[in-house]
Amino acid sequence: MKKLFTMMLLLATSVIFAQGTIKGTVIDPETNMPLPGANVMVAGTSNGTTTDFDGMFTLEIDQENLQGKVVVTYVGFLQQEIPFNVQDGETLDLGEISLQADENALGEIVLIGKGVIDLEQNRKTPIAVSTIKKAEIQAKAVGNVEFP
Repeated sequence: MKKLFTMMLLLATSVIFAQGTIKGTVIDPETNMPLPGANVMVAGTSNGTTTDFDGMFTLEIDQENLQGKVVVTYVGFLQQEIPFNVQDGETLDLGEISLQADENALGEIVLIGKGVIDLEQNRKTPIAVSTIKKAEIQAKAVGNVEFP
């Protein structure tokens, strides 16, 4: 019984260590500031994470994916793929990952304007307007309140 328990314990620890960790920081190279909320995924899997407020991430890699590519994406920046090869139980630090700005990021936005508002047409405006004369303003100024 004791041998079986020892054998199971050794098997469990080998399974626990049959994984790796990838960590790094995602930054904007122009401002040298971190990019919080960037997506970091292992290519071809659903294993991923997002960066924290300081642009840092930690991604656990399982035994089947100890080598491959990490895909880093962020809105307004180009996607970047980084190859990795992690040994069992190893932590791989990718350091600072600089994402380049996507010049075509706003290409999907289309502004459409229709019609022209003529503010002088019959002196009508699209908003409410009131005319107050100088004498009326002075009469109701602070301290000049008339009682009925």
